Amino acid sequence: MRGTGACLVAATLIASPSIGAVQAWQSDRGDGTFANPPLNADYPDPDIIRVGDVFYFITSTFADVPGLTILTSRDLVNWRFASHVVDTLSGRPEYDLQAGGSYRRGIFAPSLRHHDGMFYVAVTPVGEPTRIYRARDVRGPWTMNRLSEAAFDPGLFFDNDGSAYIATASSSDGTETLLSLDPTLRRITARRVIHYTKGAEGSKLVRRGKYYYLFNAIPRRLGLTVSRATALAGPWETRNQIDDTSGGHQGAIVDLADGSDYGFVMIDAGAIGRTTNISPIHWRDGWPIWGTPEAPNRVPATARKPIQGMPVETPAASDDFAQTRLGLQWQWNHNPSPTAGR
Repeated sequence: MRGTGACLVAATLIASPSIGAVQAWQSDRGDGTFANPPLNADYPDPDIIRVGDVFYFITSTFADVPGLTILTSRDLVNWRFASHVVDTLSGRPEYDLQAGGSYRRGIFAPSLRHHDGMFYVAVTPVGEPTRIYRARDVRGPWTMNRLSEAAFDPGLFFDNDGSAYIATASSSDGTETLLSLDPTLRRITARRVIHYTKGAEGSKLVRRGKYYYLFNAIPRRLGLTVSRATALAGPWETRNQIDDTSGGHQGAIVDLADGSDYGFVMIDAGAIGRTTNISPIHWRDGWPIWGTPEAPNRVPATARKPIQGMPVETPAASDDFAQTRLGLQWQWNHNPSPTAGR
């Protein structure tokens, strides 16, 4: 299981009377403000969307299963587990610890979108073609199809007319390629190079008004760029945004129901892992700016909650094992053996 063996965790929970007194990180300060990060744990490569008045957050899970964790929130601060997209990993014997393992491999940088009543996840397992998962309900069941090629860190995007695309770039090159998909999202119908930013990856594509905005991580200098264009084919203008000294290096923006925007961005947090910060966004001359007008170009350590009045909530981090099914907080490193321990 993730973090510690199941028997050791169970023994600790049973034997330690003070376990319930341990205080986990709580971002919501209870006074209308929050502290970054909302989730003080390893939730890397974030993608966040809003559907109605509910936000959904997906993260990389590498070789852990169940995989592709999705969390949900009503204010971008208080989160709980919603689902996992995959129960076990398929496609490579290493996922079952045959012919070696998939440490530092597996599934990275998923892209989450909602269109026409359906949730979609685009993800490219290391060494495999891109997969498209879909479900009517975020809790599943999810079905999957594979595309004909691998799109590195695929950024799924639906335009206003319903046309579907994937934006992809790899830091080994930085060339941004746009893949056009057929209406079923099962086939790539066209590809074109649309932009170049040295070292770019982690593509996220959104639209606001007349502009398309393309967000890219630049791992070689741990920075985030934003590019904009009035057409997907370009030409694109690019600006540096923030970096790990001012808030993070991989993310994008998500809209609120009132039309405002907030940013989400990943930062390397040492032994904790890669955490995700949430930041106010303001606009200047058609460009999104992280932070407030009074303190621009940095993610604030504390800020006013995006949406007021929601109760404090944190993802489950322990278990009393009162249910016959383990909670969504449990994961294994690689696929578990169905016969082990019998």
